[in-house]
Amino acid sequence: MSEAKTHGSHSVAEGIAVGGHAGKAIIAGPGKDQISKRSNEGGAEVDFYLNFSKMNWKGGEKFFPKFSGTFTNEDGFYMIMEDLMAGKGEHCCVLDVKMGTRTYGPDAAADKVAHQSANDAKTTTPSLGQRLTGYKNYNRVTGKSEKTGKEITFKVNTREELVKHYGIFFDNGHGVRKDLLKQGVAWLRDLLAWFKTQPTARFYSSSVLFTYDGAKDDGTLGLRLIDFAHVFPITDGGVDDGYVFGIEKMIDMFEELIKS
Repeated sequence: MSEAKTHGSHSVAEGIAVGGHAGKAIIAGPGKDQISKRSNEGGAEVDFYLNFSKMNWKGGEKFFPKFSGTFTNEDGFYMIMEDLMAGKGEHCCVLDVKMGTRTYGPDAAADKVAHQSANDAKTTTPSLGQRLTGYKNYNRVTGKSEKTGKEITFKVNTREELVKHYGIFFDNGHGVRKDLLKQGVAWLRDLLAWFKTQPTARFYSSSVLFTYDGAKDDGTLGLRLIDFAHVFPITDGGVDDGYVFGIEKMIDMFEELIKS
């Protein structure tokens, strides 16, 4: 084991690209509620999905996007994935958070470890087990979507700053959507319980993606894990402590916003 074309009423590439993907890296289709993500044929993430059904996920399959195969066109090799923005309307809000206390895997060379460790230290990765890589929210007062791209990554390096941006993501212009935050806490508690028991893999430089319909007064919050180029089997009987730590800290921050 070692995811800009118009789709319905919104742009798949624009929505998913909050964490850095852009252009033809994400395209619509080929089927309804699907996107295609450009990848490397024979690469680690393709291998992850091709072997996904053989792994012991202990019921955690619901946390992953559905995978429907691969194809090749003139632009490259693509994986067909579930469109995580489907059903979230024209003003879908998207939040990408890279999880774990480090972004390099156990196979990383010494120079990469040094480079990634230095970058991680500039963010909330070591201290909070998570870091913001981008988001898009919708302000119902102004009628505009506001996108914060990956340039935010090294600007948010304290817990206070991270909580502030989570608050902005869940704010529709009329106030912070505490109903969605409560859904987020429920999702995260479920995810945490699973991570504490799943014996299969540790995830490095993987993200949690949140989605919701910014134009609705109510609605549901989506949560899925994405980006699996650095997934390694657990061979020591332990768990993915970095991910567990990050989820626990995120729950604390969401609960703080609910109480504020």
